[in-house]
Amino acid sequence: MNAEFDQRTDDLNQVNSFLESILASFNAGVIVLDPNLRVQAWSARATDLWGLAPEEAVGEHFANLDSGLPVAEVLDDIRDGLADGAAPVHRKVTAVTRRGTRIECRVTITPLLGPRGASRGAIVLTEELDGSKDSARS
Repeated sequence: MNAEFDQRTDDLNQVNSFLESILASFNAGVIVLDPNLRVQAWSARATDLWGLAPEEAVGEHFANLDSGLPVAEVLDDIRDGLADGAAPVHRKVTAVTRRGTRIECRVTITPLLGPRGASRGAIVLTEELDGSKDSARS
């Protein structure tokens, strides 16, 4: 029984590592929200843009994060994105990075769909637009 538990733990760790690799591959900050707008995942690029580590963001209500992203401007779009069958929404906003630099940012909200197509939350992509002033990232 311990061997089976160890194998399942290894499998779960591999899946988590794989998912983290997917999130890290996006040039956009990836934020996954549950239906109650609590953060379920926060990518490394989201940390780079908004200055919050995953430990500070995961489990918190998205609207309560002090990130520099103008959440109030996209909150209605996020709530709309939680509906079954919702189409992705794209919005351009002015935001402030963790370095205090103003940037133009494209926010894309996409429903997080379950196995039968029902909404299980929302995926929020935040991407610095070309030509923004904050080009000091490494």
